[in-house]
Amino acid sequence: MLPSQRLGLNLRGIYYLFAYPLPKHLKEDVRKKIMYAGFDEPAEEWLGSTLFVAAFLGFDVSAGLWVLGRAEDLFLVLGAGTAMFLVTIISTYTLLFMQIEDRKNRVEKVLPDALQMIGSNLRAGMTPISALRAAAKPELGPLEEEIKYATAKSLGTGSFTDAIGDMSSRLNSDIFSRSVALFKASLKAGGHLADMLENTAQDIRSMQDLKRELLSSTRMYILFIMFTIVVGTPLLLAVSLQFVTMVNNLQKKTASTGFGGEMGGAFVSMKSPLTLEFLSNIAMVIIIVTSILSSMLVGVIREGRELSGLKYAPLIMVAAYVVFYVMREHVLRLMLPMI
Repeated sequence: MLPSQRLGLNLRGIYYLFAYPLPKHLKEDVRKKIMYAGFDEPAEEWLGSTLFVAAFLGFDVSAGLWVLGRAEDLFLVLGAGTAMFLVTIISTYTLLFMQIEDRKNRVEKVLPDALQMIGSNLRAGMTPISALRAAAKPELGPLEEEIKYATAKSLGTGSFTDAIGDMSSRLNSDIFSRSVALFKASLKAGGHLADMLENTAQDIRSMQDLKRELLSSTRMYILFIMFTIVVGTPLLLAVSLQFVTMVNNLQKKTASTGFGGEMGGAFVSMKSPLTLEFLSNIAMVIIIVTSILSSMLVGVIREGRELSGLKYAPLIMVAAYVVFYVMREHVLRLMLPMI
């Protein structure tokens, strides 16, 4: 056995060891999601690898802070490691969810064309299994894989109707599941299968057109949310920090010159317990949190699911931070001098 193969086996053993204490219902849920995403990987291995990488990165962050001389702040060291651990797990799960949604959208996009092709093949005199196999074209993407899987399974020990029914369990799509259920029911009833498939394809196209119209009508809401988060919030935060900086500079000048007598002393004593560094960190936390929440809101508006919008969160964070940095370091320093 090659050293790389032995290393792979050892890592898989470690992954299974990490996943062993997890509950069975969690493993079953992950197994379904991995199947929906089109991956051929055991749930235990995926969970174990995710936990292993998250623990490794969390330990690295804590060890790095320890080496950099922050050992006296134990809360910071443990908090940063725990935060990296949680961020890694959430990011990995989000990527898996995005893969599931992408695969579902690709299937639903070509589903009307696939149903239309199957109906045309049936009108040409093909049997249902031959019509389904002939419709497996490369341009169908993931749907081609599912059709080949179903037809190959029907040629084995399983029946054709059971193989058709299993297709819907491998994709997280309500539209696809209903289409498969109609196809399966028509096969059993012996009705006009070609007419049913063509009518279903037309209904799906009408539904997709309606969805595009709804997205167009809600585009202004999305633009307003993006403007508020990307421009409005960073601008207000930058103005607040600039104001705090101006007040601190004025206090220092007043204290150094002794100007103002009792009023000056009273002004100097009005010192905020919050430092500028602390307020800058709070501003960054606000930008991150609002970016995540706004991306989830956009996901609800566009797709009806909160997690669907998380793919926009990194872009929104970067854009908001760029606006915050430019406004604070360049624009506001010219408009509002430091005194």
